[in-house]
Amino acid sequence: MNKAIKNRYGIKFENVIVERGQFGKEIHKVVDVNIFSLGVFLMCWIKPDKIDQRLLPDIYDVLNGVSGLRENGSPTIQIEITRTETVFYDNRAGYDWPRIPTTDFKEIIEAWRNFLLEPPLDRSEVD
Repeated sequence: MNKAIKNRYGIKFENVIVERGQFGKEIHKVVDVNIFSLGVFLMCWIKPDKIDQRLLPDIYDVLNGVSGLRENGSPTIQIEITRTETVFYDNRAGYDWPRIPTTDFKEIIEAWRNFLLEPPLDRSEVD
């Protein structure tokens, strides 16, 4: 991911070890970002194949002019993607969240997907 984008949004991808009591420990892939709704959105998209099949095609279609507007989302955050910007909406609160350039959003989503594909994989057991 472009360093300027990483710095602009304060993005940090991390592998966190979570204790499962008698069941041992496992890795959880998490993201820290300075836009709350973006962080919530990313944490709902934790399966790389779903990102490839359902989210990235919408982004590519809009950026390539195939579509003027795409809507997508997660259980708590809905997004509207246009060629210039992506807008976040909180499903529970009913008001809109920040807008970010769609080109930035694409890079963030691709970087998140790539991070999810790096070992150790999400929910991997740890000794």
